[in-house]
Amino acid sequence: MVKIDFSTLQSKYPLLNSGDISFLNKYFGNPEIVSKFEEIEKYRKKKLIVFYIIWIIIFFPIYALFNRDFGFQHAINIFMFLLLISGTLFLLYKILWFFMDSPFSDLKQTILPGFAWAINKDLKYSPGKKYYFWEEWILEYGKLLDRFDRIDLVEDSIFFEPVINTSNKNTVQSDNVQLQENIPVVTSSATSWIEYQADDTTNEEQPEKVIKENVPFTIEWYEIKTSEKHKDKNWNEYYTVNNHCYLLKITFNNARRRFEEWISLLRDINDNLILKSFKVLWIDFAIIAWYFYLTQPKHGDNLGIQLILYLAWLINVPVGVFCITIFIVMYIITYQIYTKLINKNRVKTENTQFEKEFDVYCEDQVKSREVLTPSFMYRIYDFVNKIDARRVYEFYFSDNSMYIKLNFLNSRKTLNYLEVSSKLSIKENMMLFVNFYLELKNVTVLAHDLWLEYFDKDTFENTIIK
Repeated sequence: MVKIDFSTLQSKYPLLNSGDISFLNKYFGNPEIVSKFEEIEKYRKKKLIVFYIIWIIIFFPIYALFNRDFGFQHAINIFMFLLLISGTLFLLYKILWFFMDSPFSDLKQTILPGFAWAINKDLKYSPGKKYYFWEEWILEYGKLLDRFDRIDLVEDSIFFEPVINTSNKNTVQSDNVQLQENIPVVTSSATSWIEYQADDTTNEEQPEKVIKENVPFTIEWYEIKTSEKHKDKNWNEYYTVNNHCYLLKITFNNARRRFEEWISLLRDINDNLILKSFKVLWIDFAIIAWYFYLTQPKHGDNLGIQLILYLAWLINVPVGVFCITIFIVMYIITYQIYTKLINKNRVKTENTQFEKEFDVYCEDQVKSREVLTPSFMYRIYDFVNKIDARRVYEFYFSDNSMYIKLNFLNSRKTLNYLEVSSKLSIKENMMLFVNFYLELKNVTVLAHDLWLEYFDKDTFENTIIK
């Protein structure tokens, strides 16, 4: 039996202490758990053996043919051969892993419920949407989600109520709380204009959310994928995925202070000149396409083209120069309008590191600065960089709630979150679940710190946290 030691993670992730390492080693050292991952490893080795056999069979004919036709006397020939071999290896790898797809996609549903209970008995996990409590229109308003027309997927829902010891507010515990039993079913929180397509194969009932005594905050979490409706030139409807992410909601219960104005922390992309220029060009090309589409009669020449030709003749300049001039002017105007729109409600902070990480938006500049103190920004910045700086997080704050988005689309790193694969080794597959543990602890620590330093206080100390 393979034995995995996670002790080396403590130096990589300061978030983990010796107790965390001991728990992970004990849980993933369980023979029953290890045997499930060993099945994947056996399948992976089988695929590798097949890969090497096919590669050997292919390599020698390629070598013989290349040697016969070109030889290896010149460096350019050797380079061409290595390039050919590399391309063949890559293509063979892709084909083999496509046709020998992993049959272990349900392993997450087998391991994660028990893993969640082992982490904390008050941590409620469902592979479906059992703990899917809240409406996405809030996040559309906060710009965390693009507007969508259909929900394609809701899974991996989580509900967590950590109990706080009232005699010592610096200690968070959850050994004495249980979710209410036999509680009524509630309907899906998807708004009425949204088409719901997600399959819920778990047939789980959705419990009513109940706030327990001595629970400072609750954490809700699920994966969601949505699509936007489009129509082709024949007016046939089709959908494209426009949101795929993990959404987290932290609700601070009985908070003494609340966010009087909404605040959004979005990825720092508005100051990216190249990205902004491409977006403006895309808008201009779309405007030009609509211009020619709307000025095209059913019969005859395009009226838009005729107008351009007439204006160029009227001012006596070449048509090409006229078109380029019009496009430059249109680009400048579009760029100015686009910059003004995206900077609406933009808040500039004095923290340069935080500015590099986020664009801050709020309708009230004064109220936002009362919240975004150095210590508050430090907590957020530390959170997004504590596990993996390449992950793409965004935030939305409203009233007594904080929403966090872990983006899967347009990410600086492709995330196969909790999806085991025969492409990965045993430890790499186990690390998928360790990352879940890290994420959960990171969120809980952030919620605990903000509750102590902001929501459970009548005043907020404007100090930098060391």
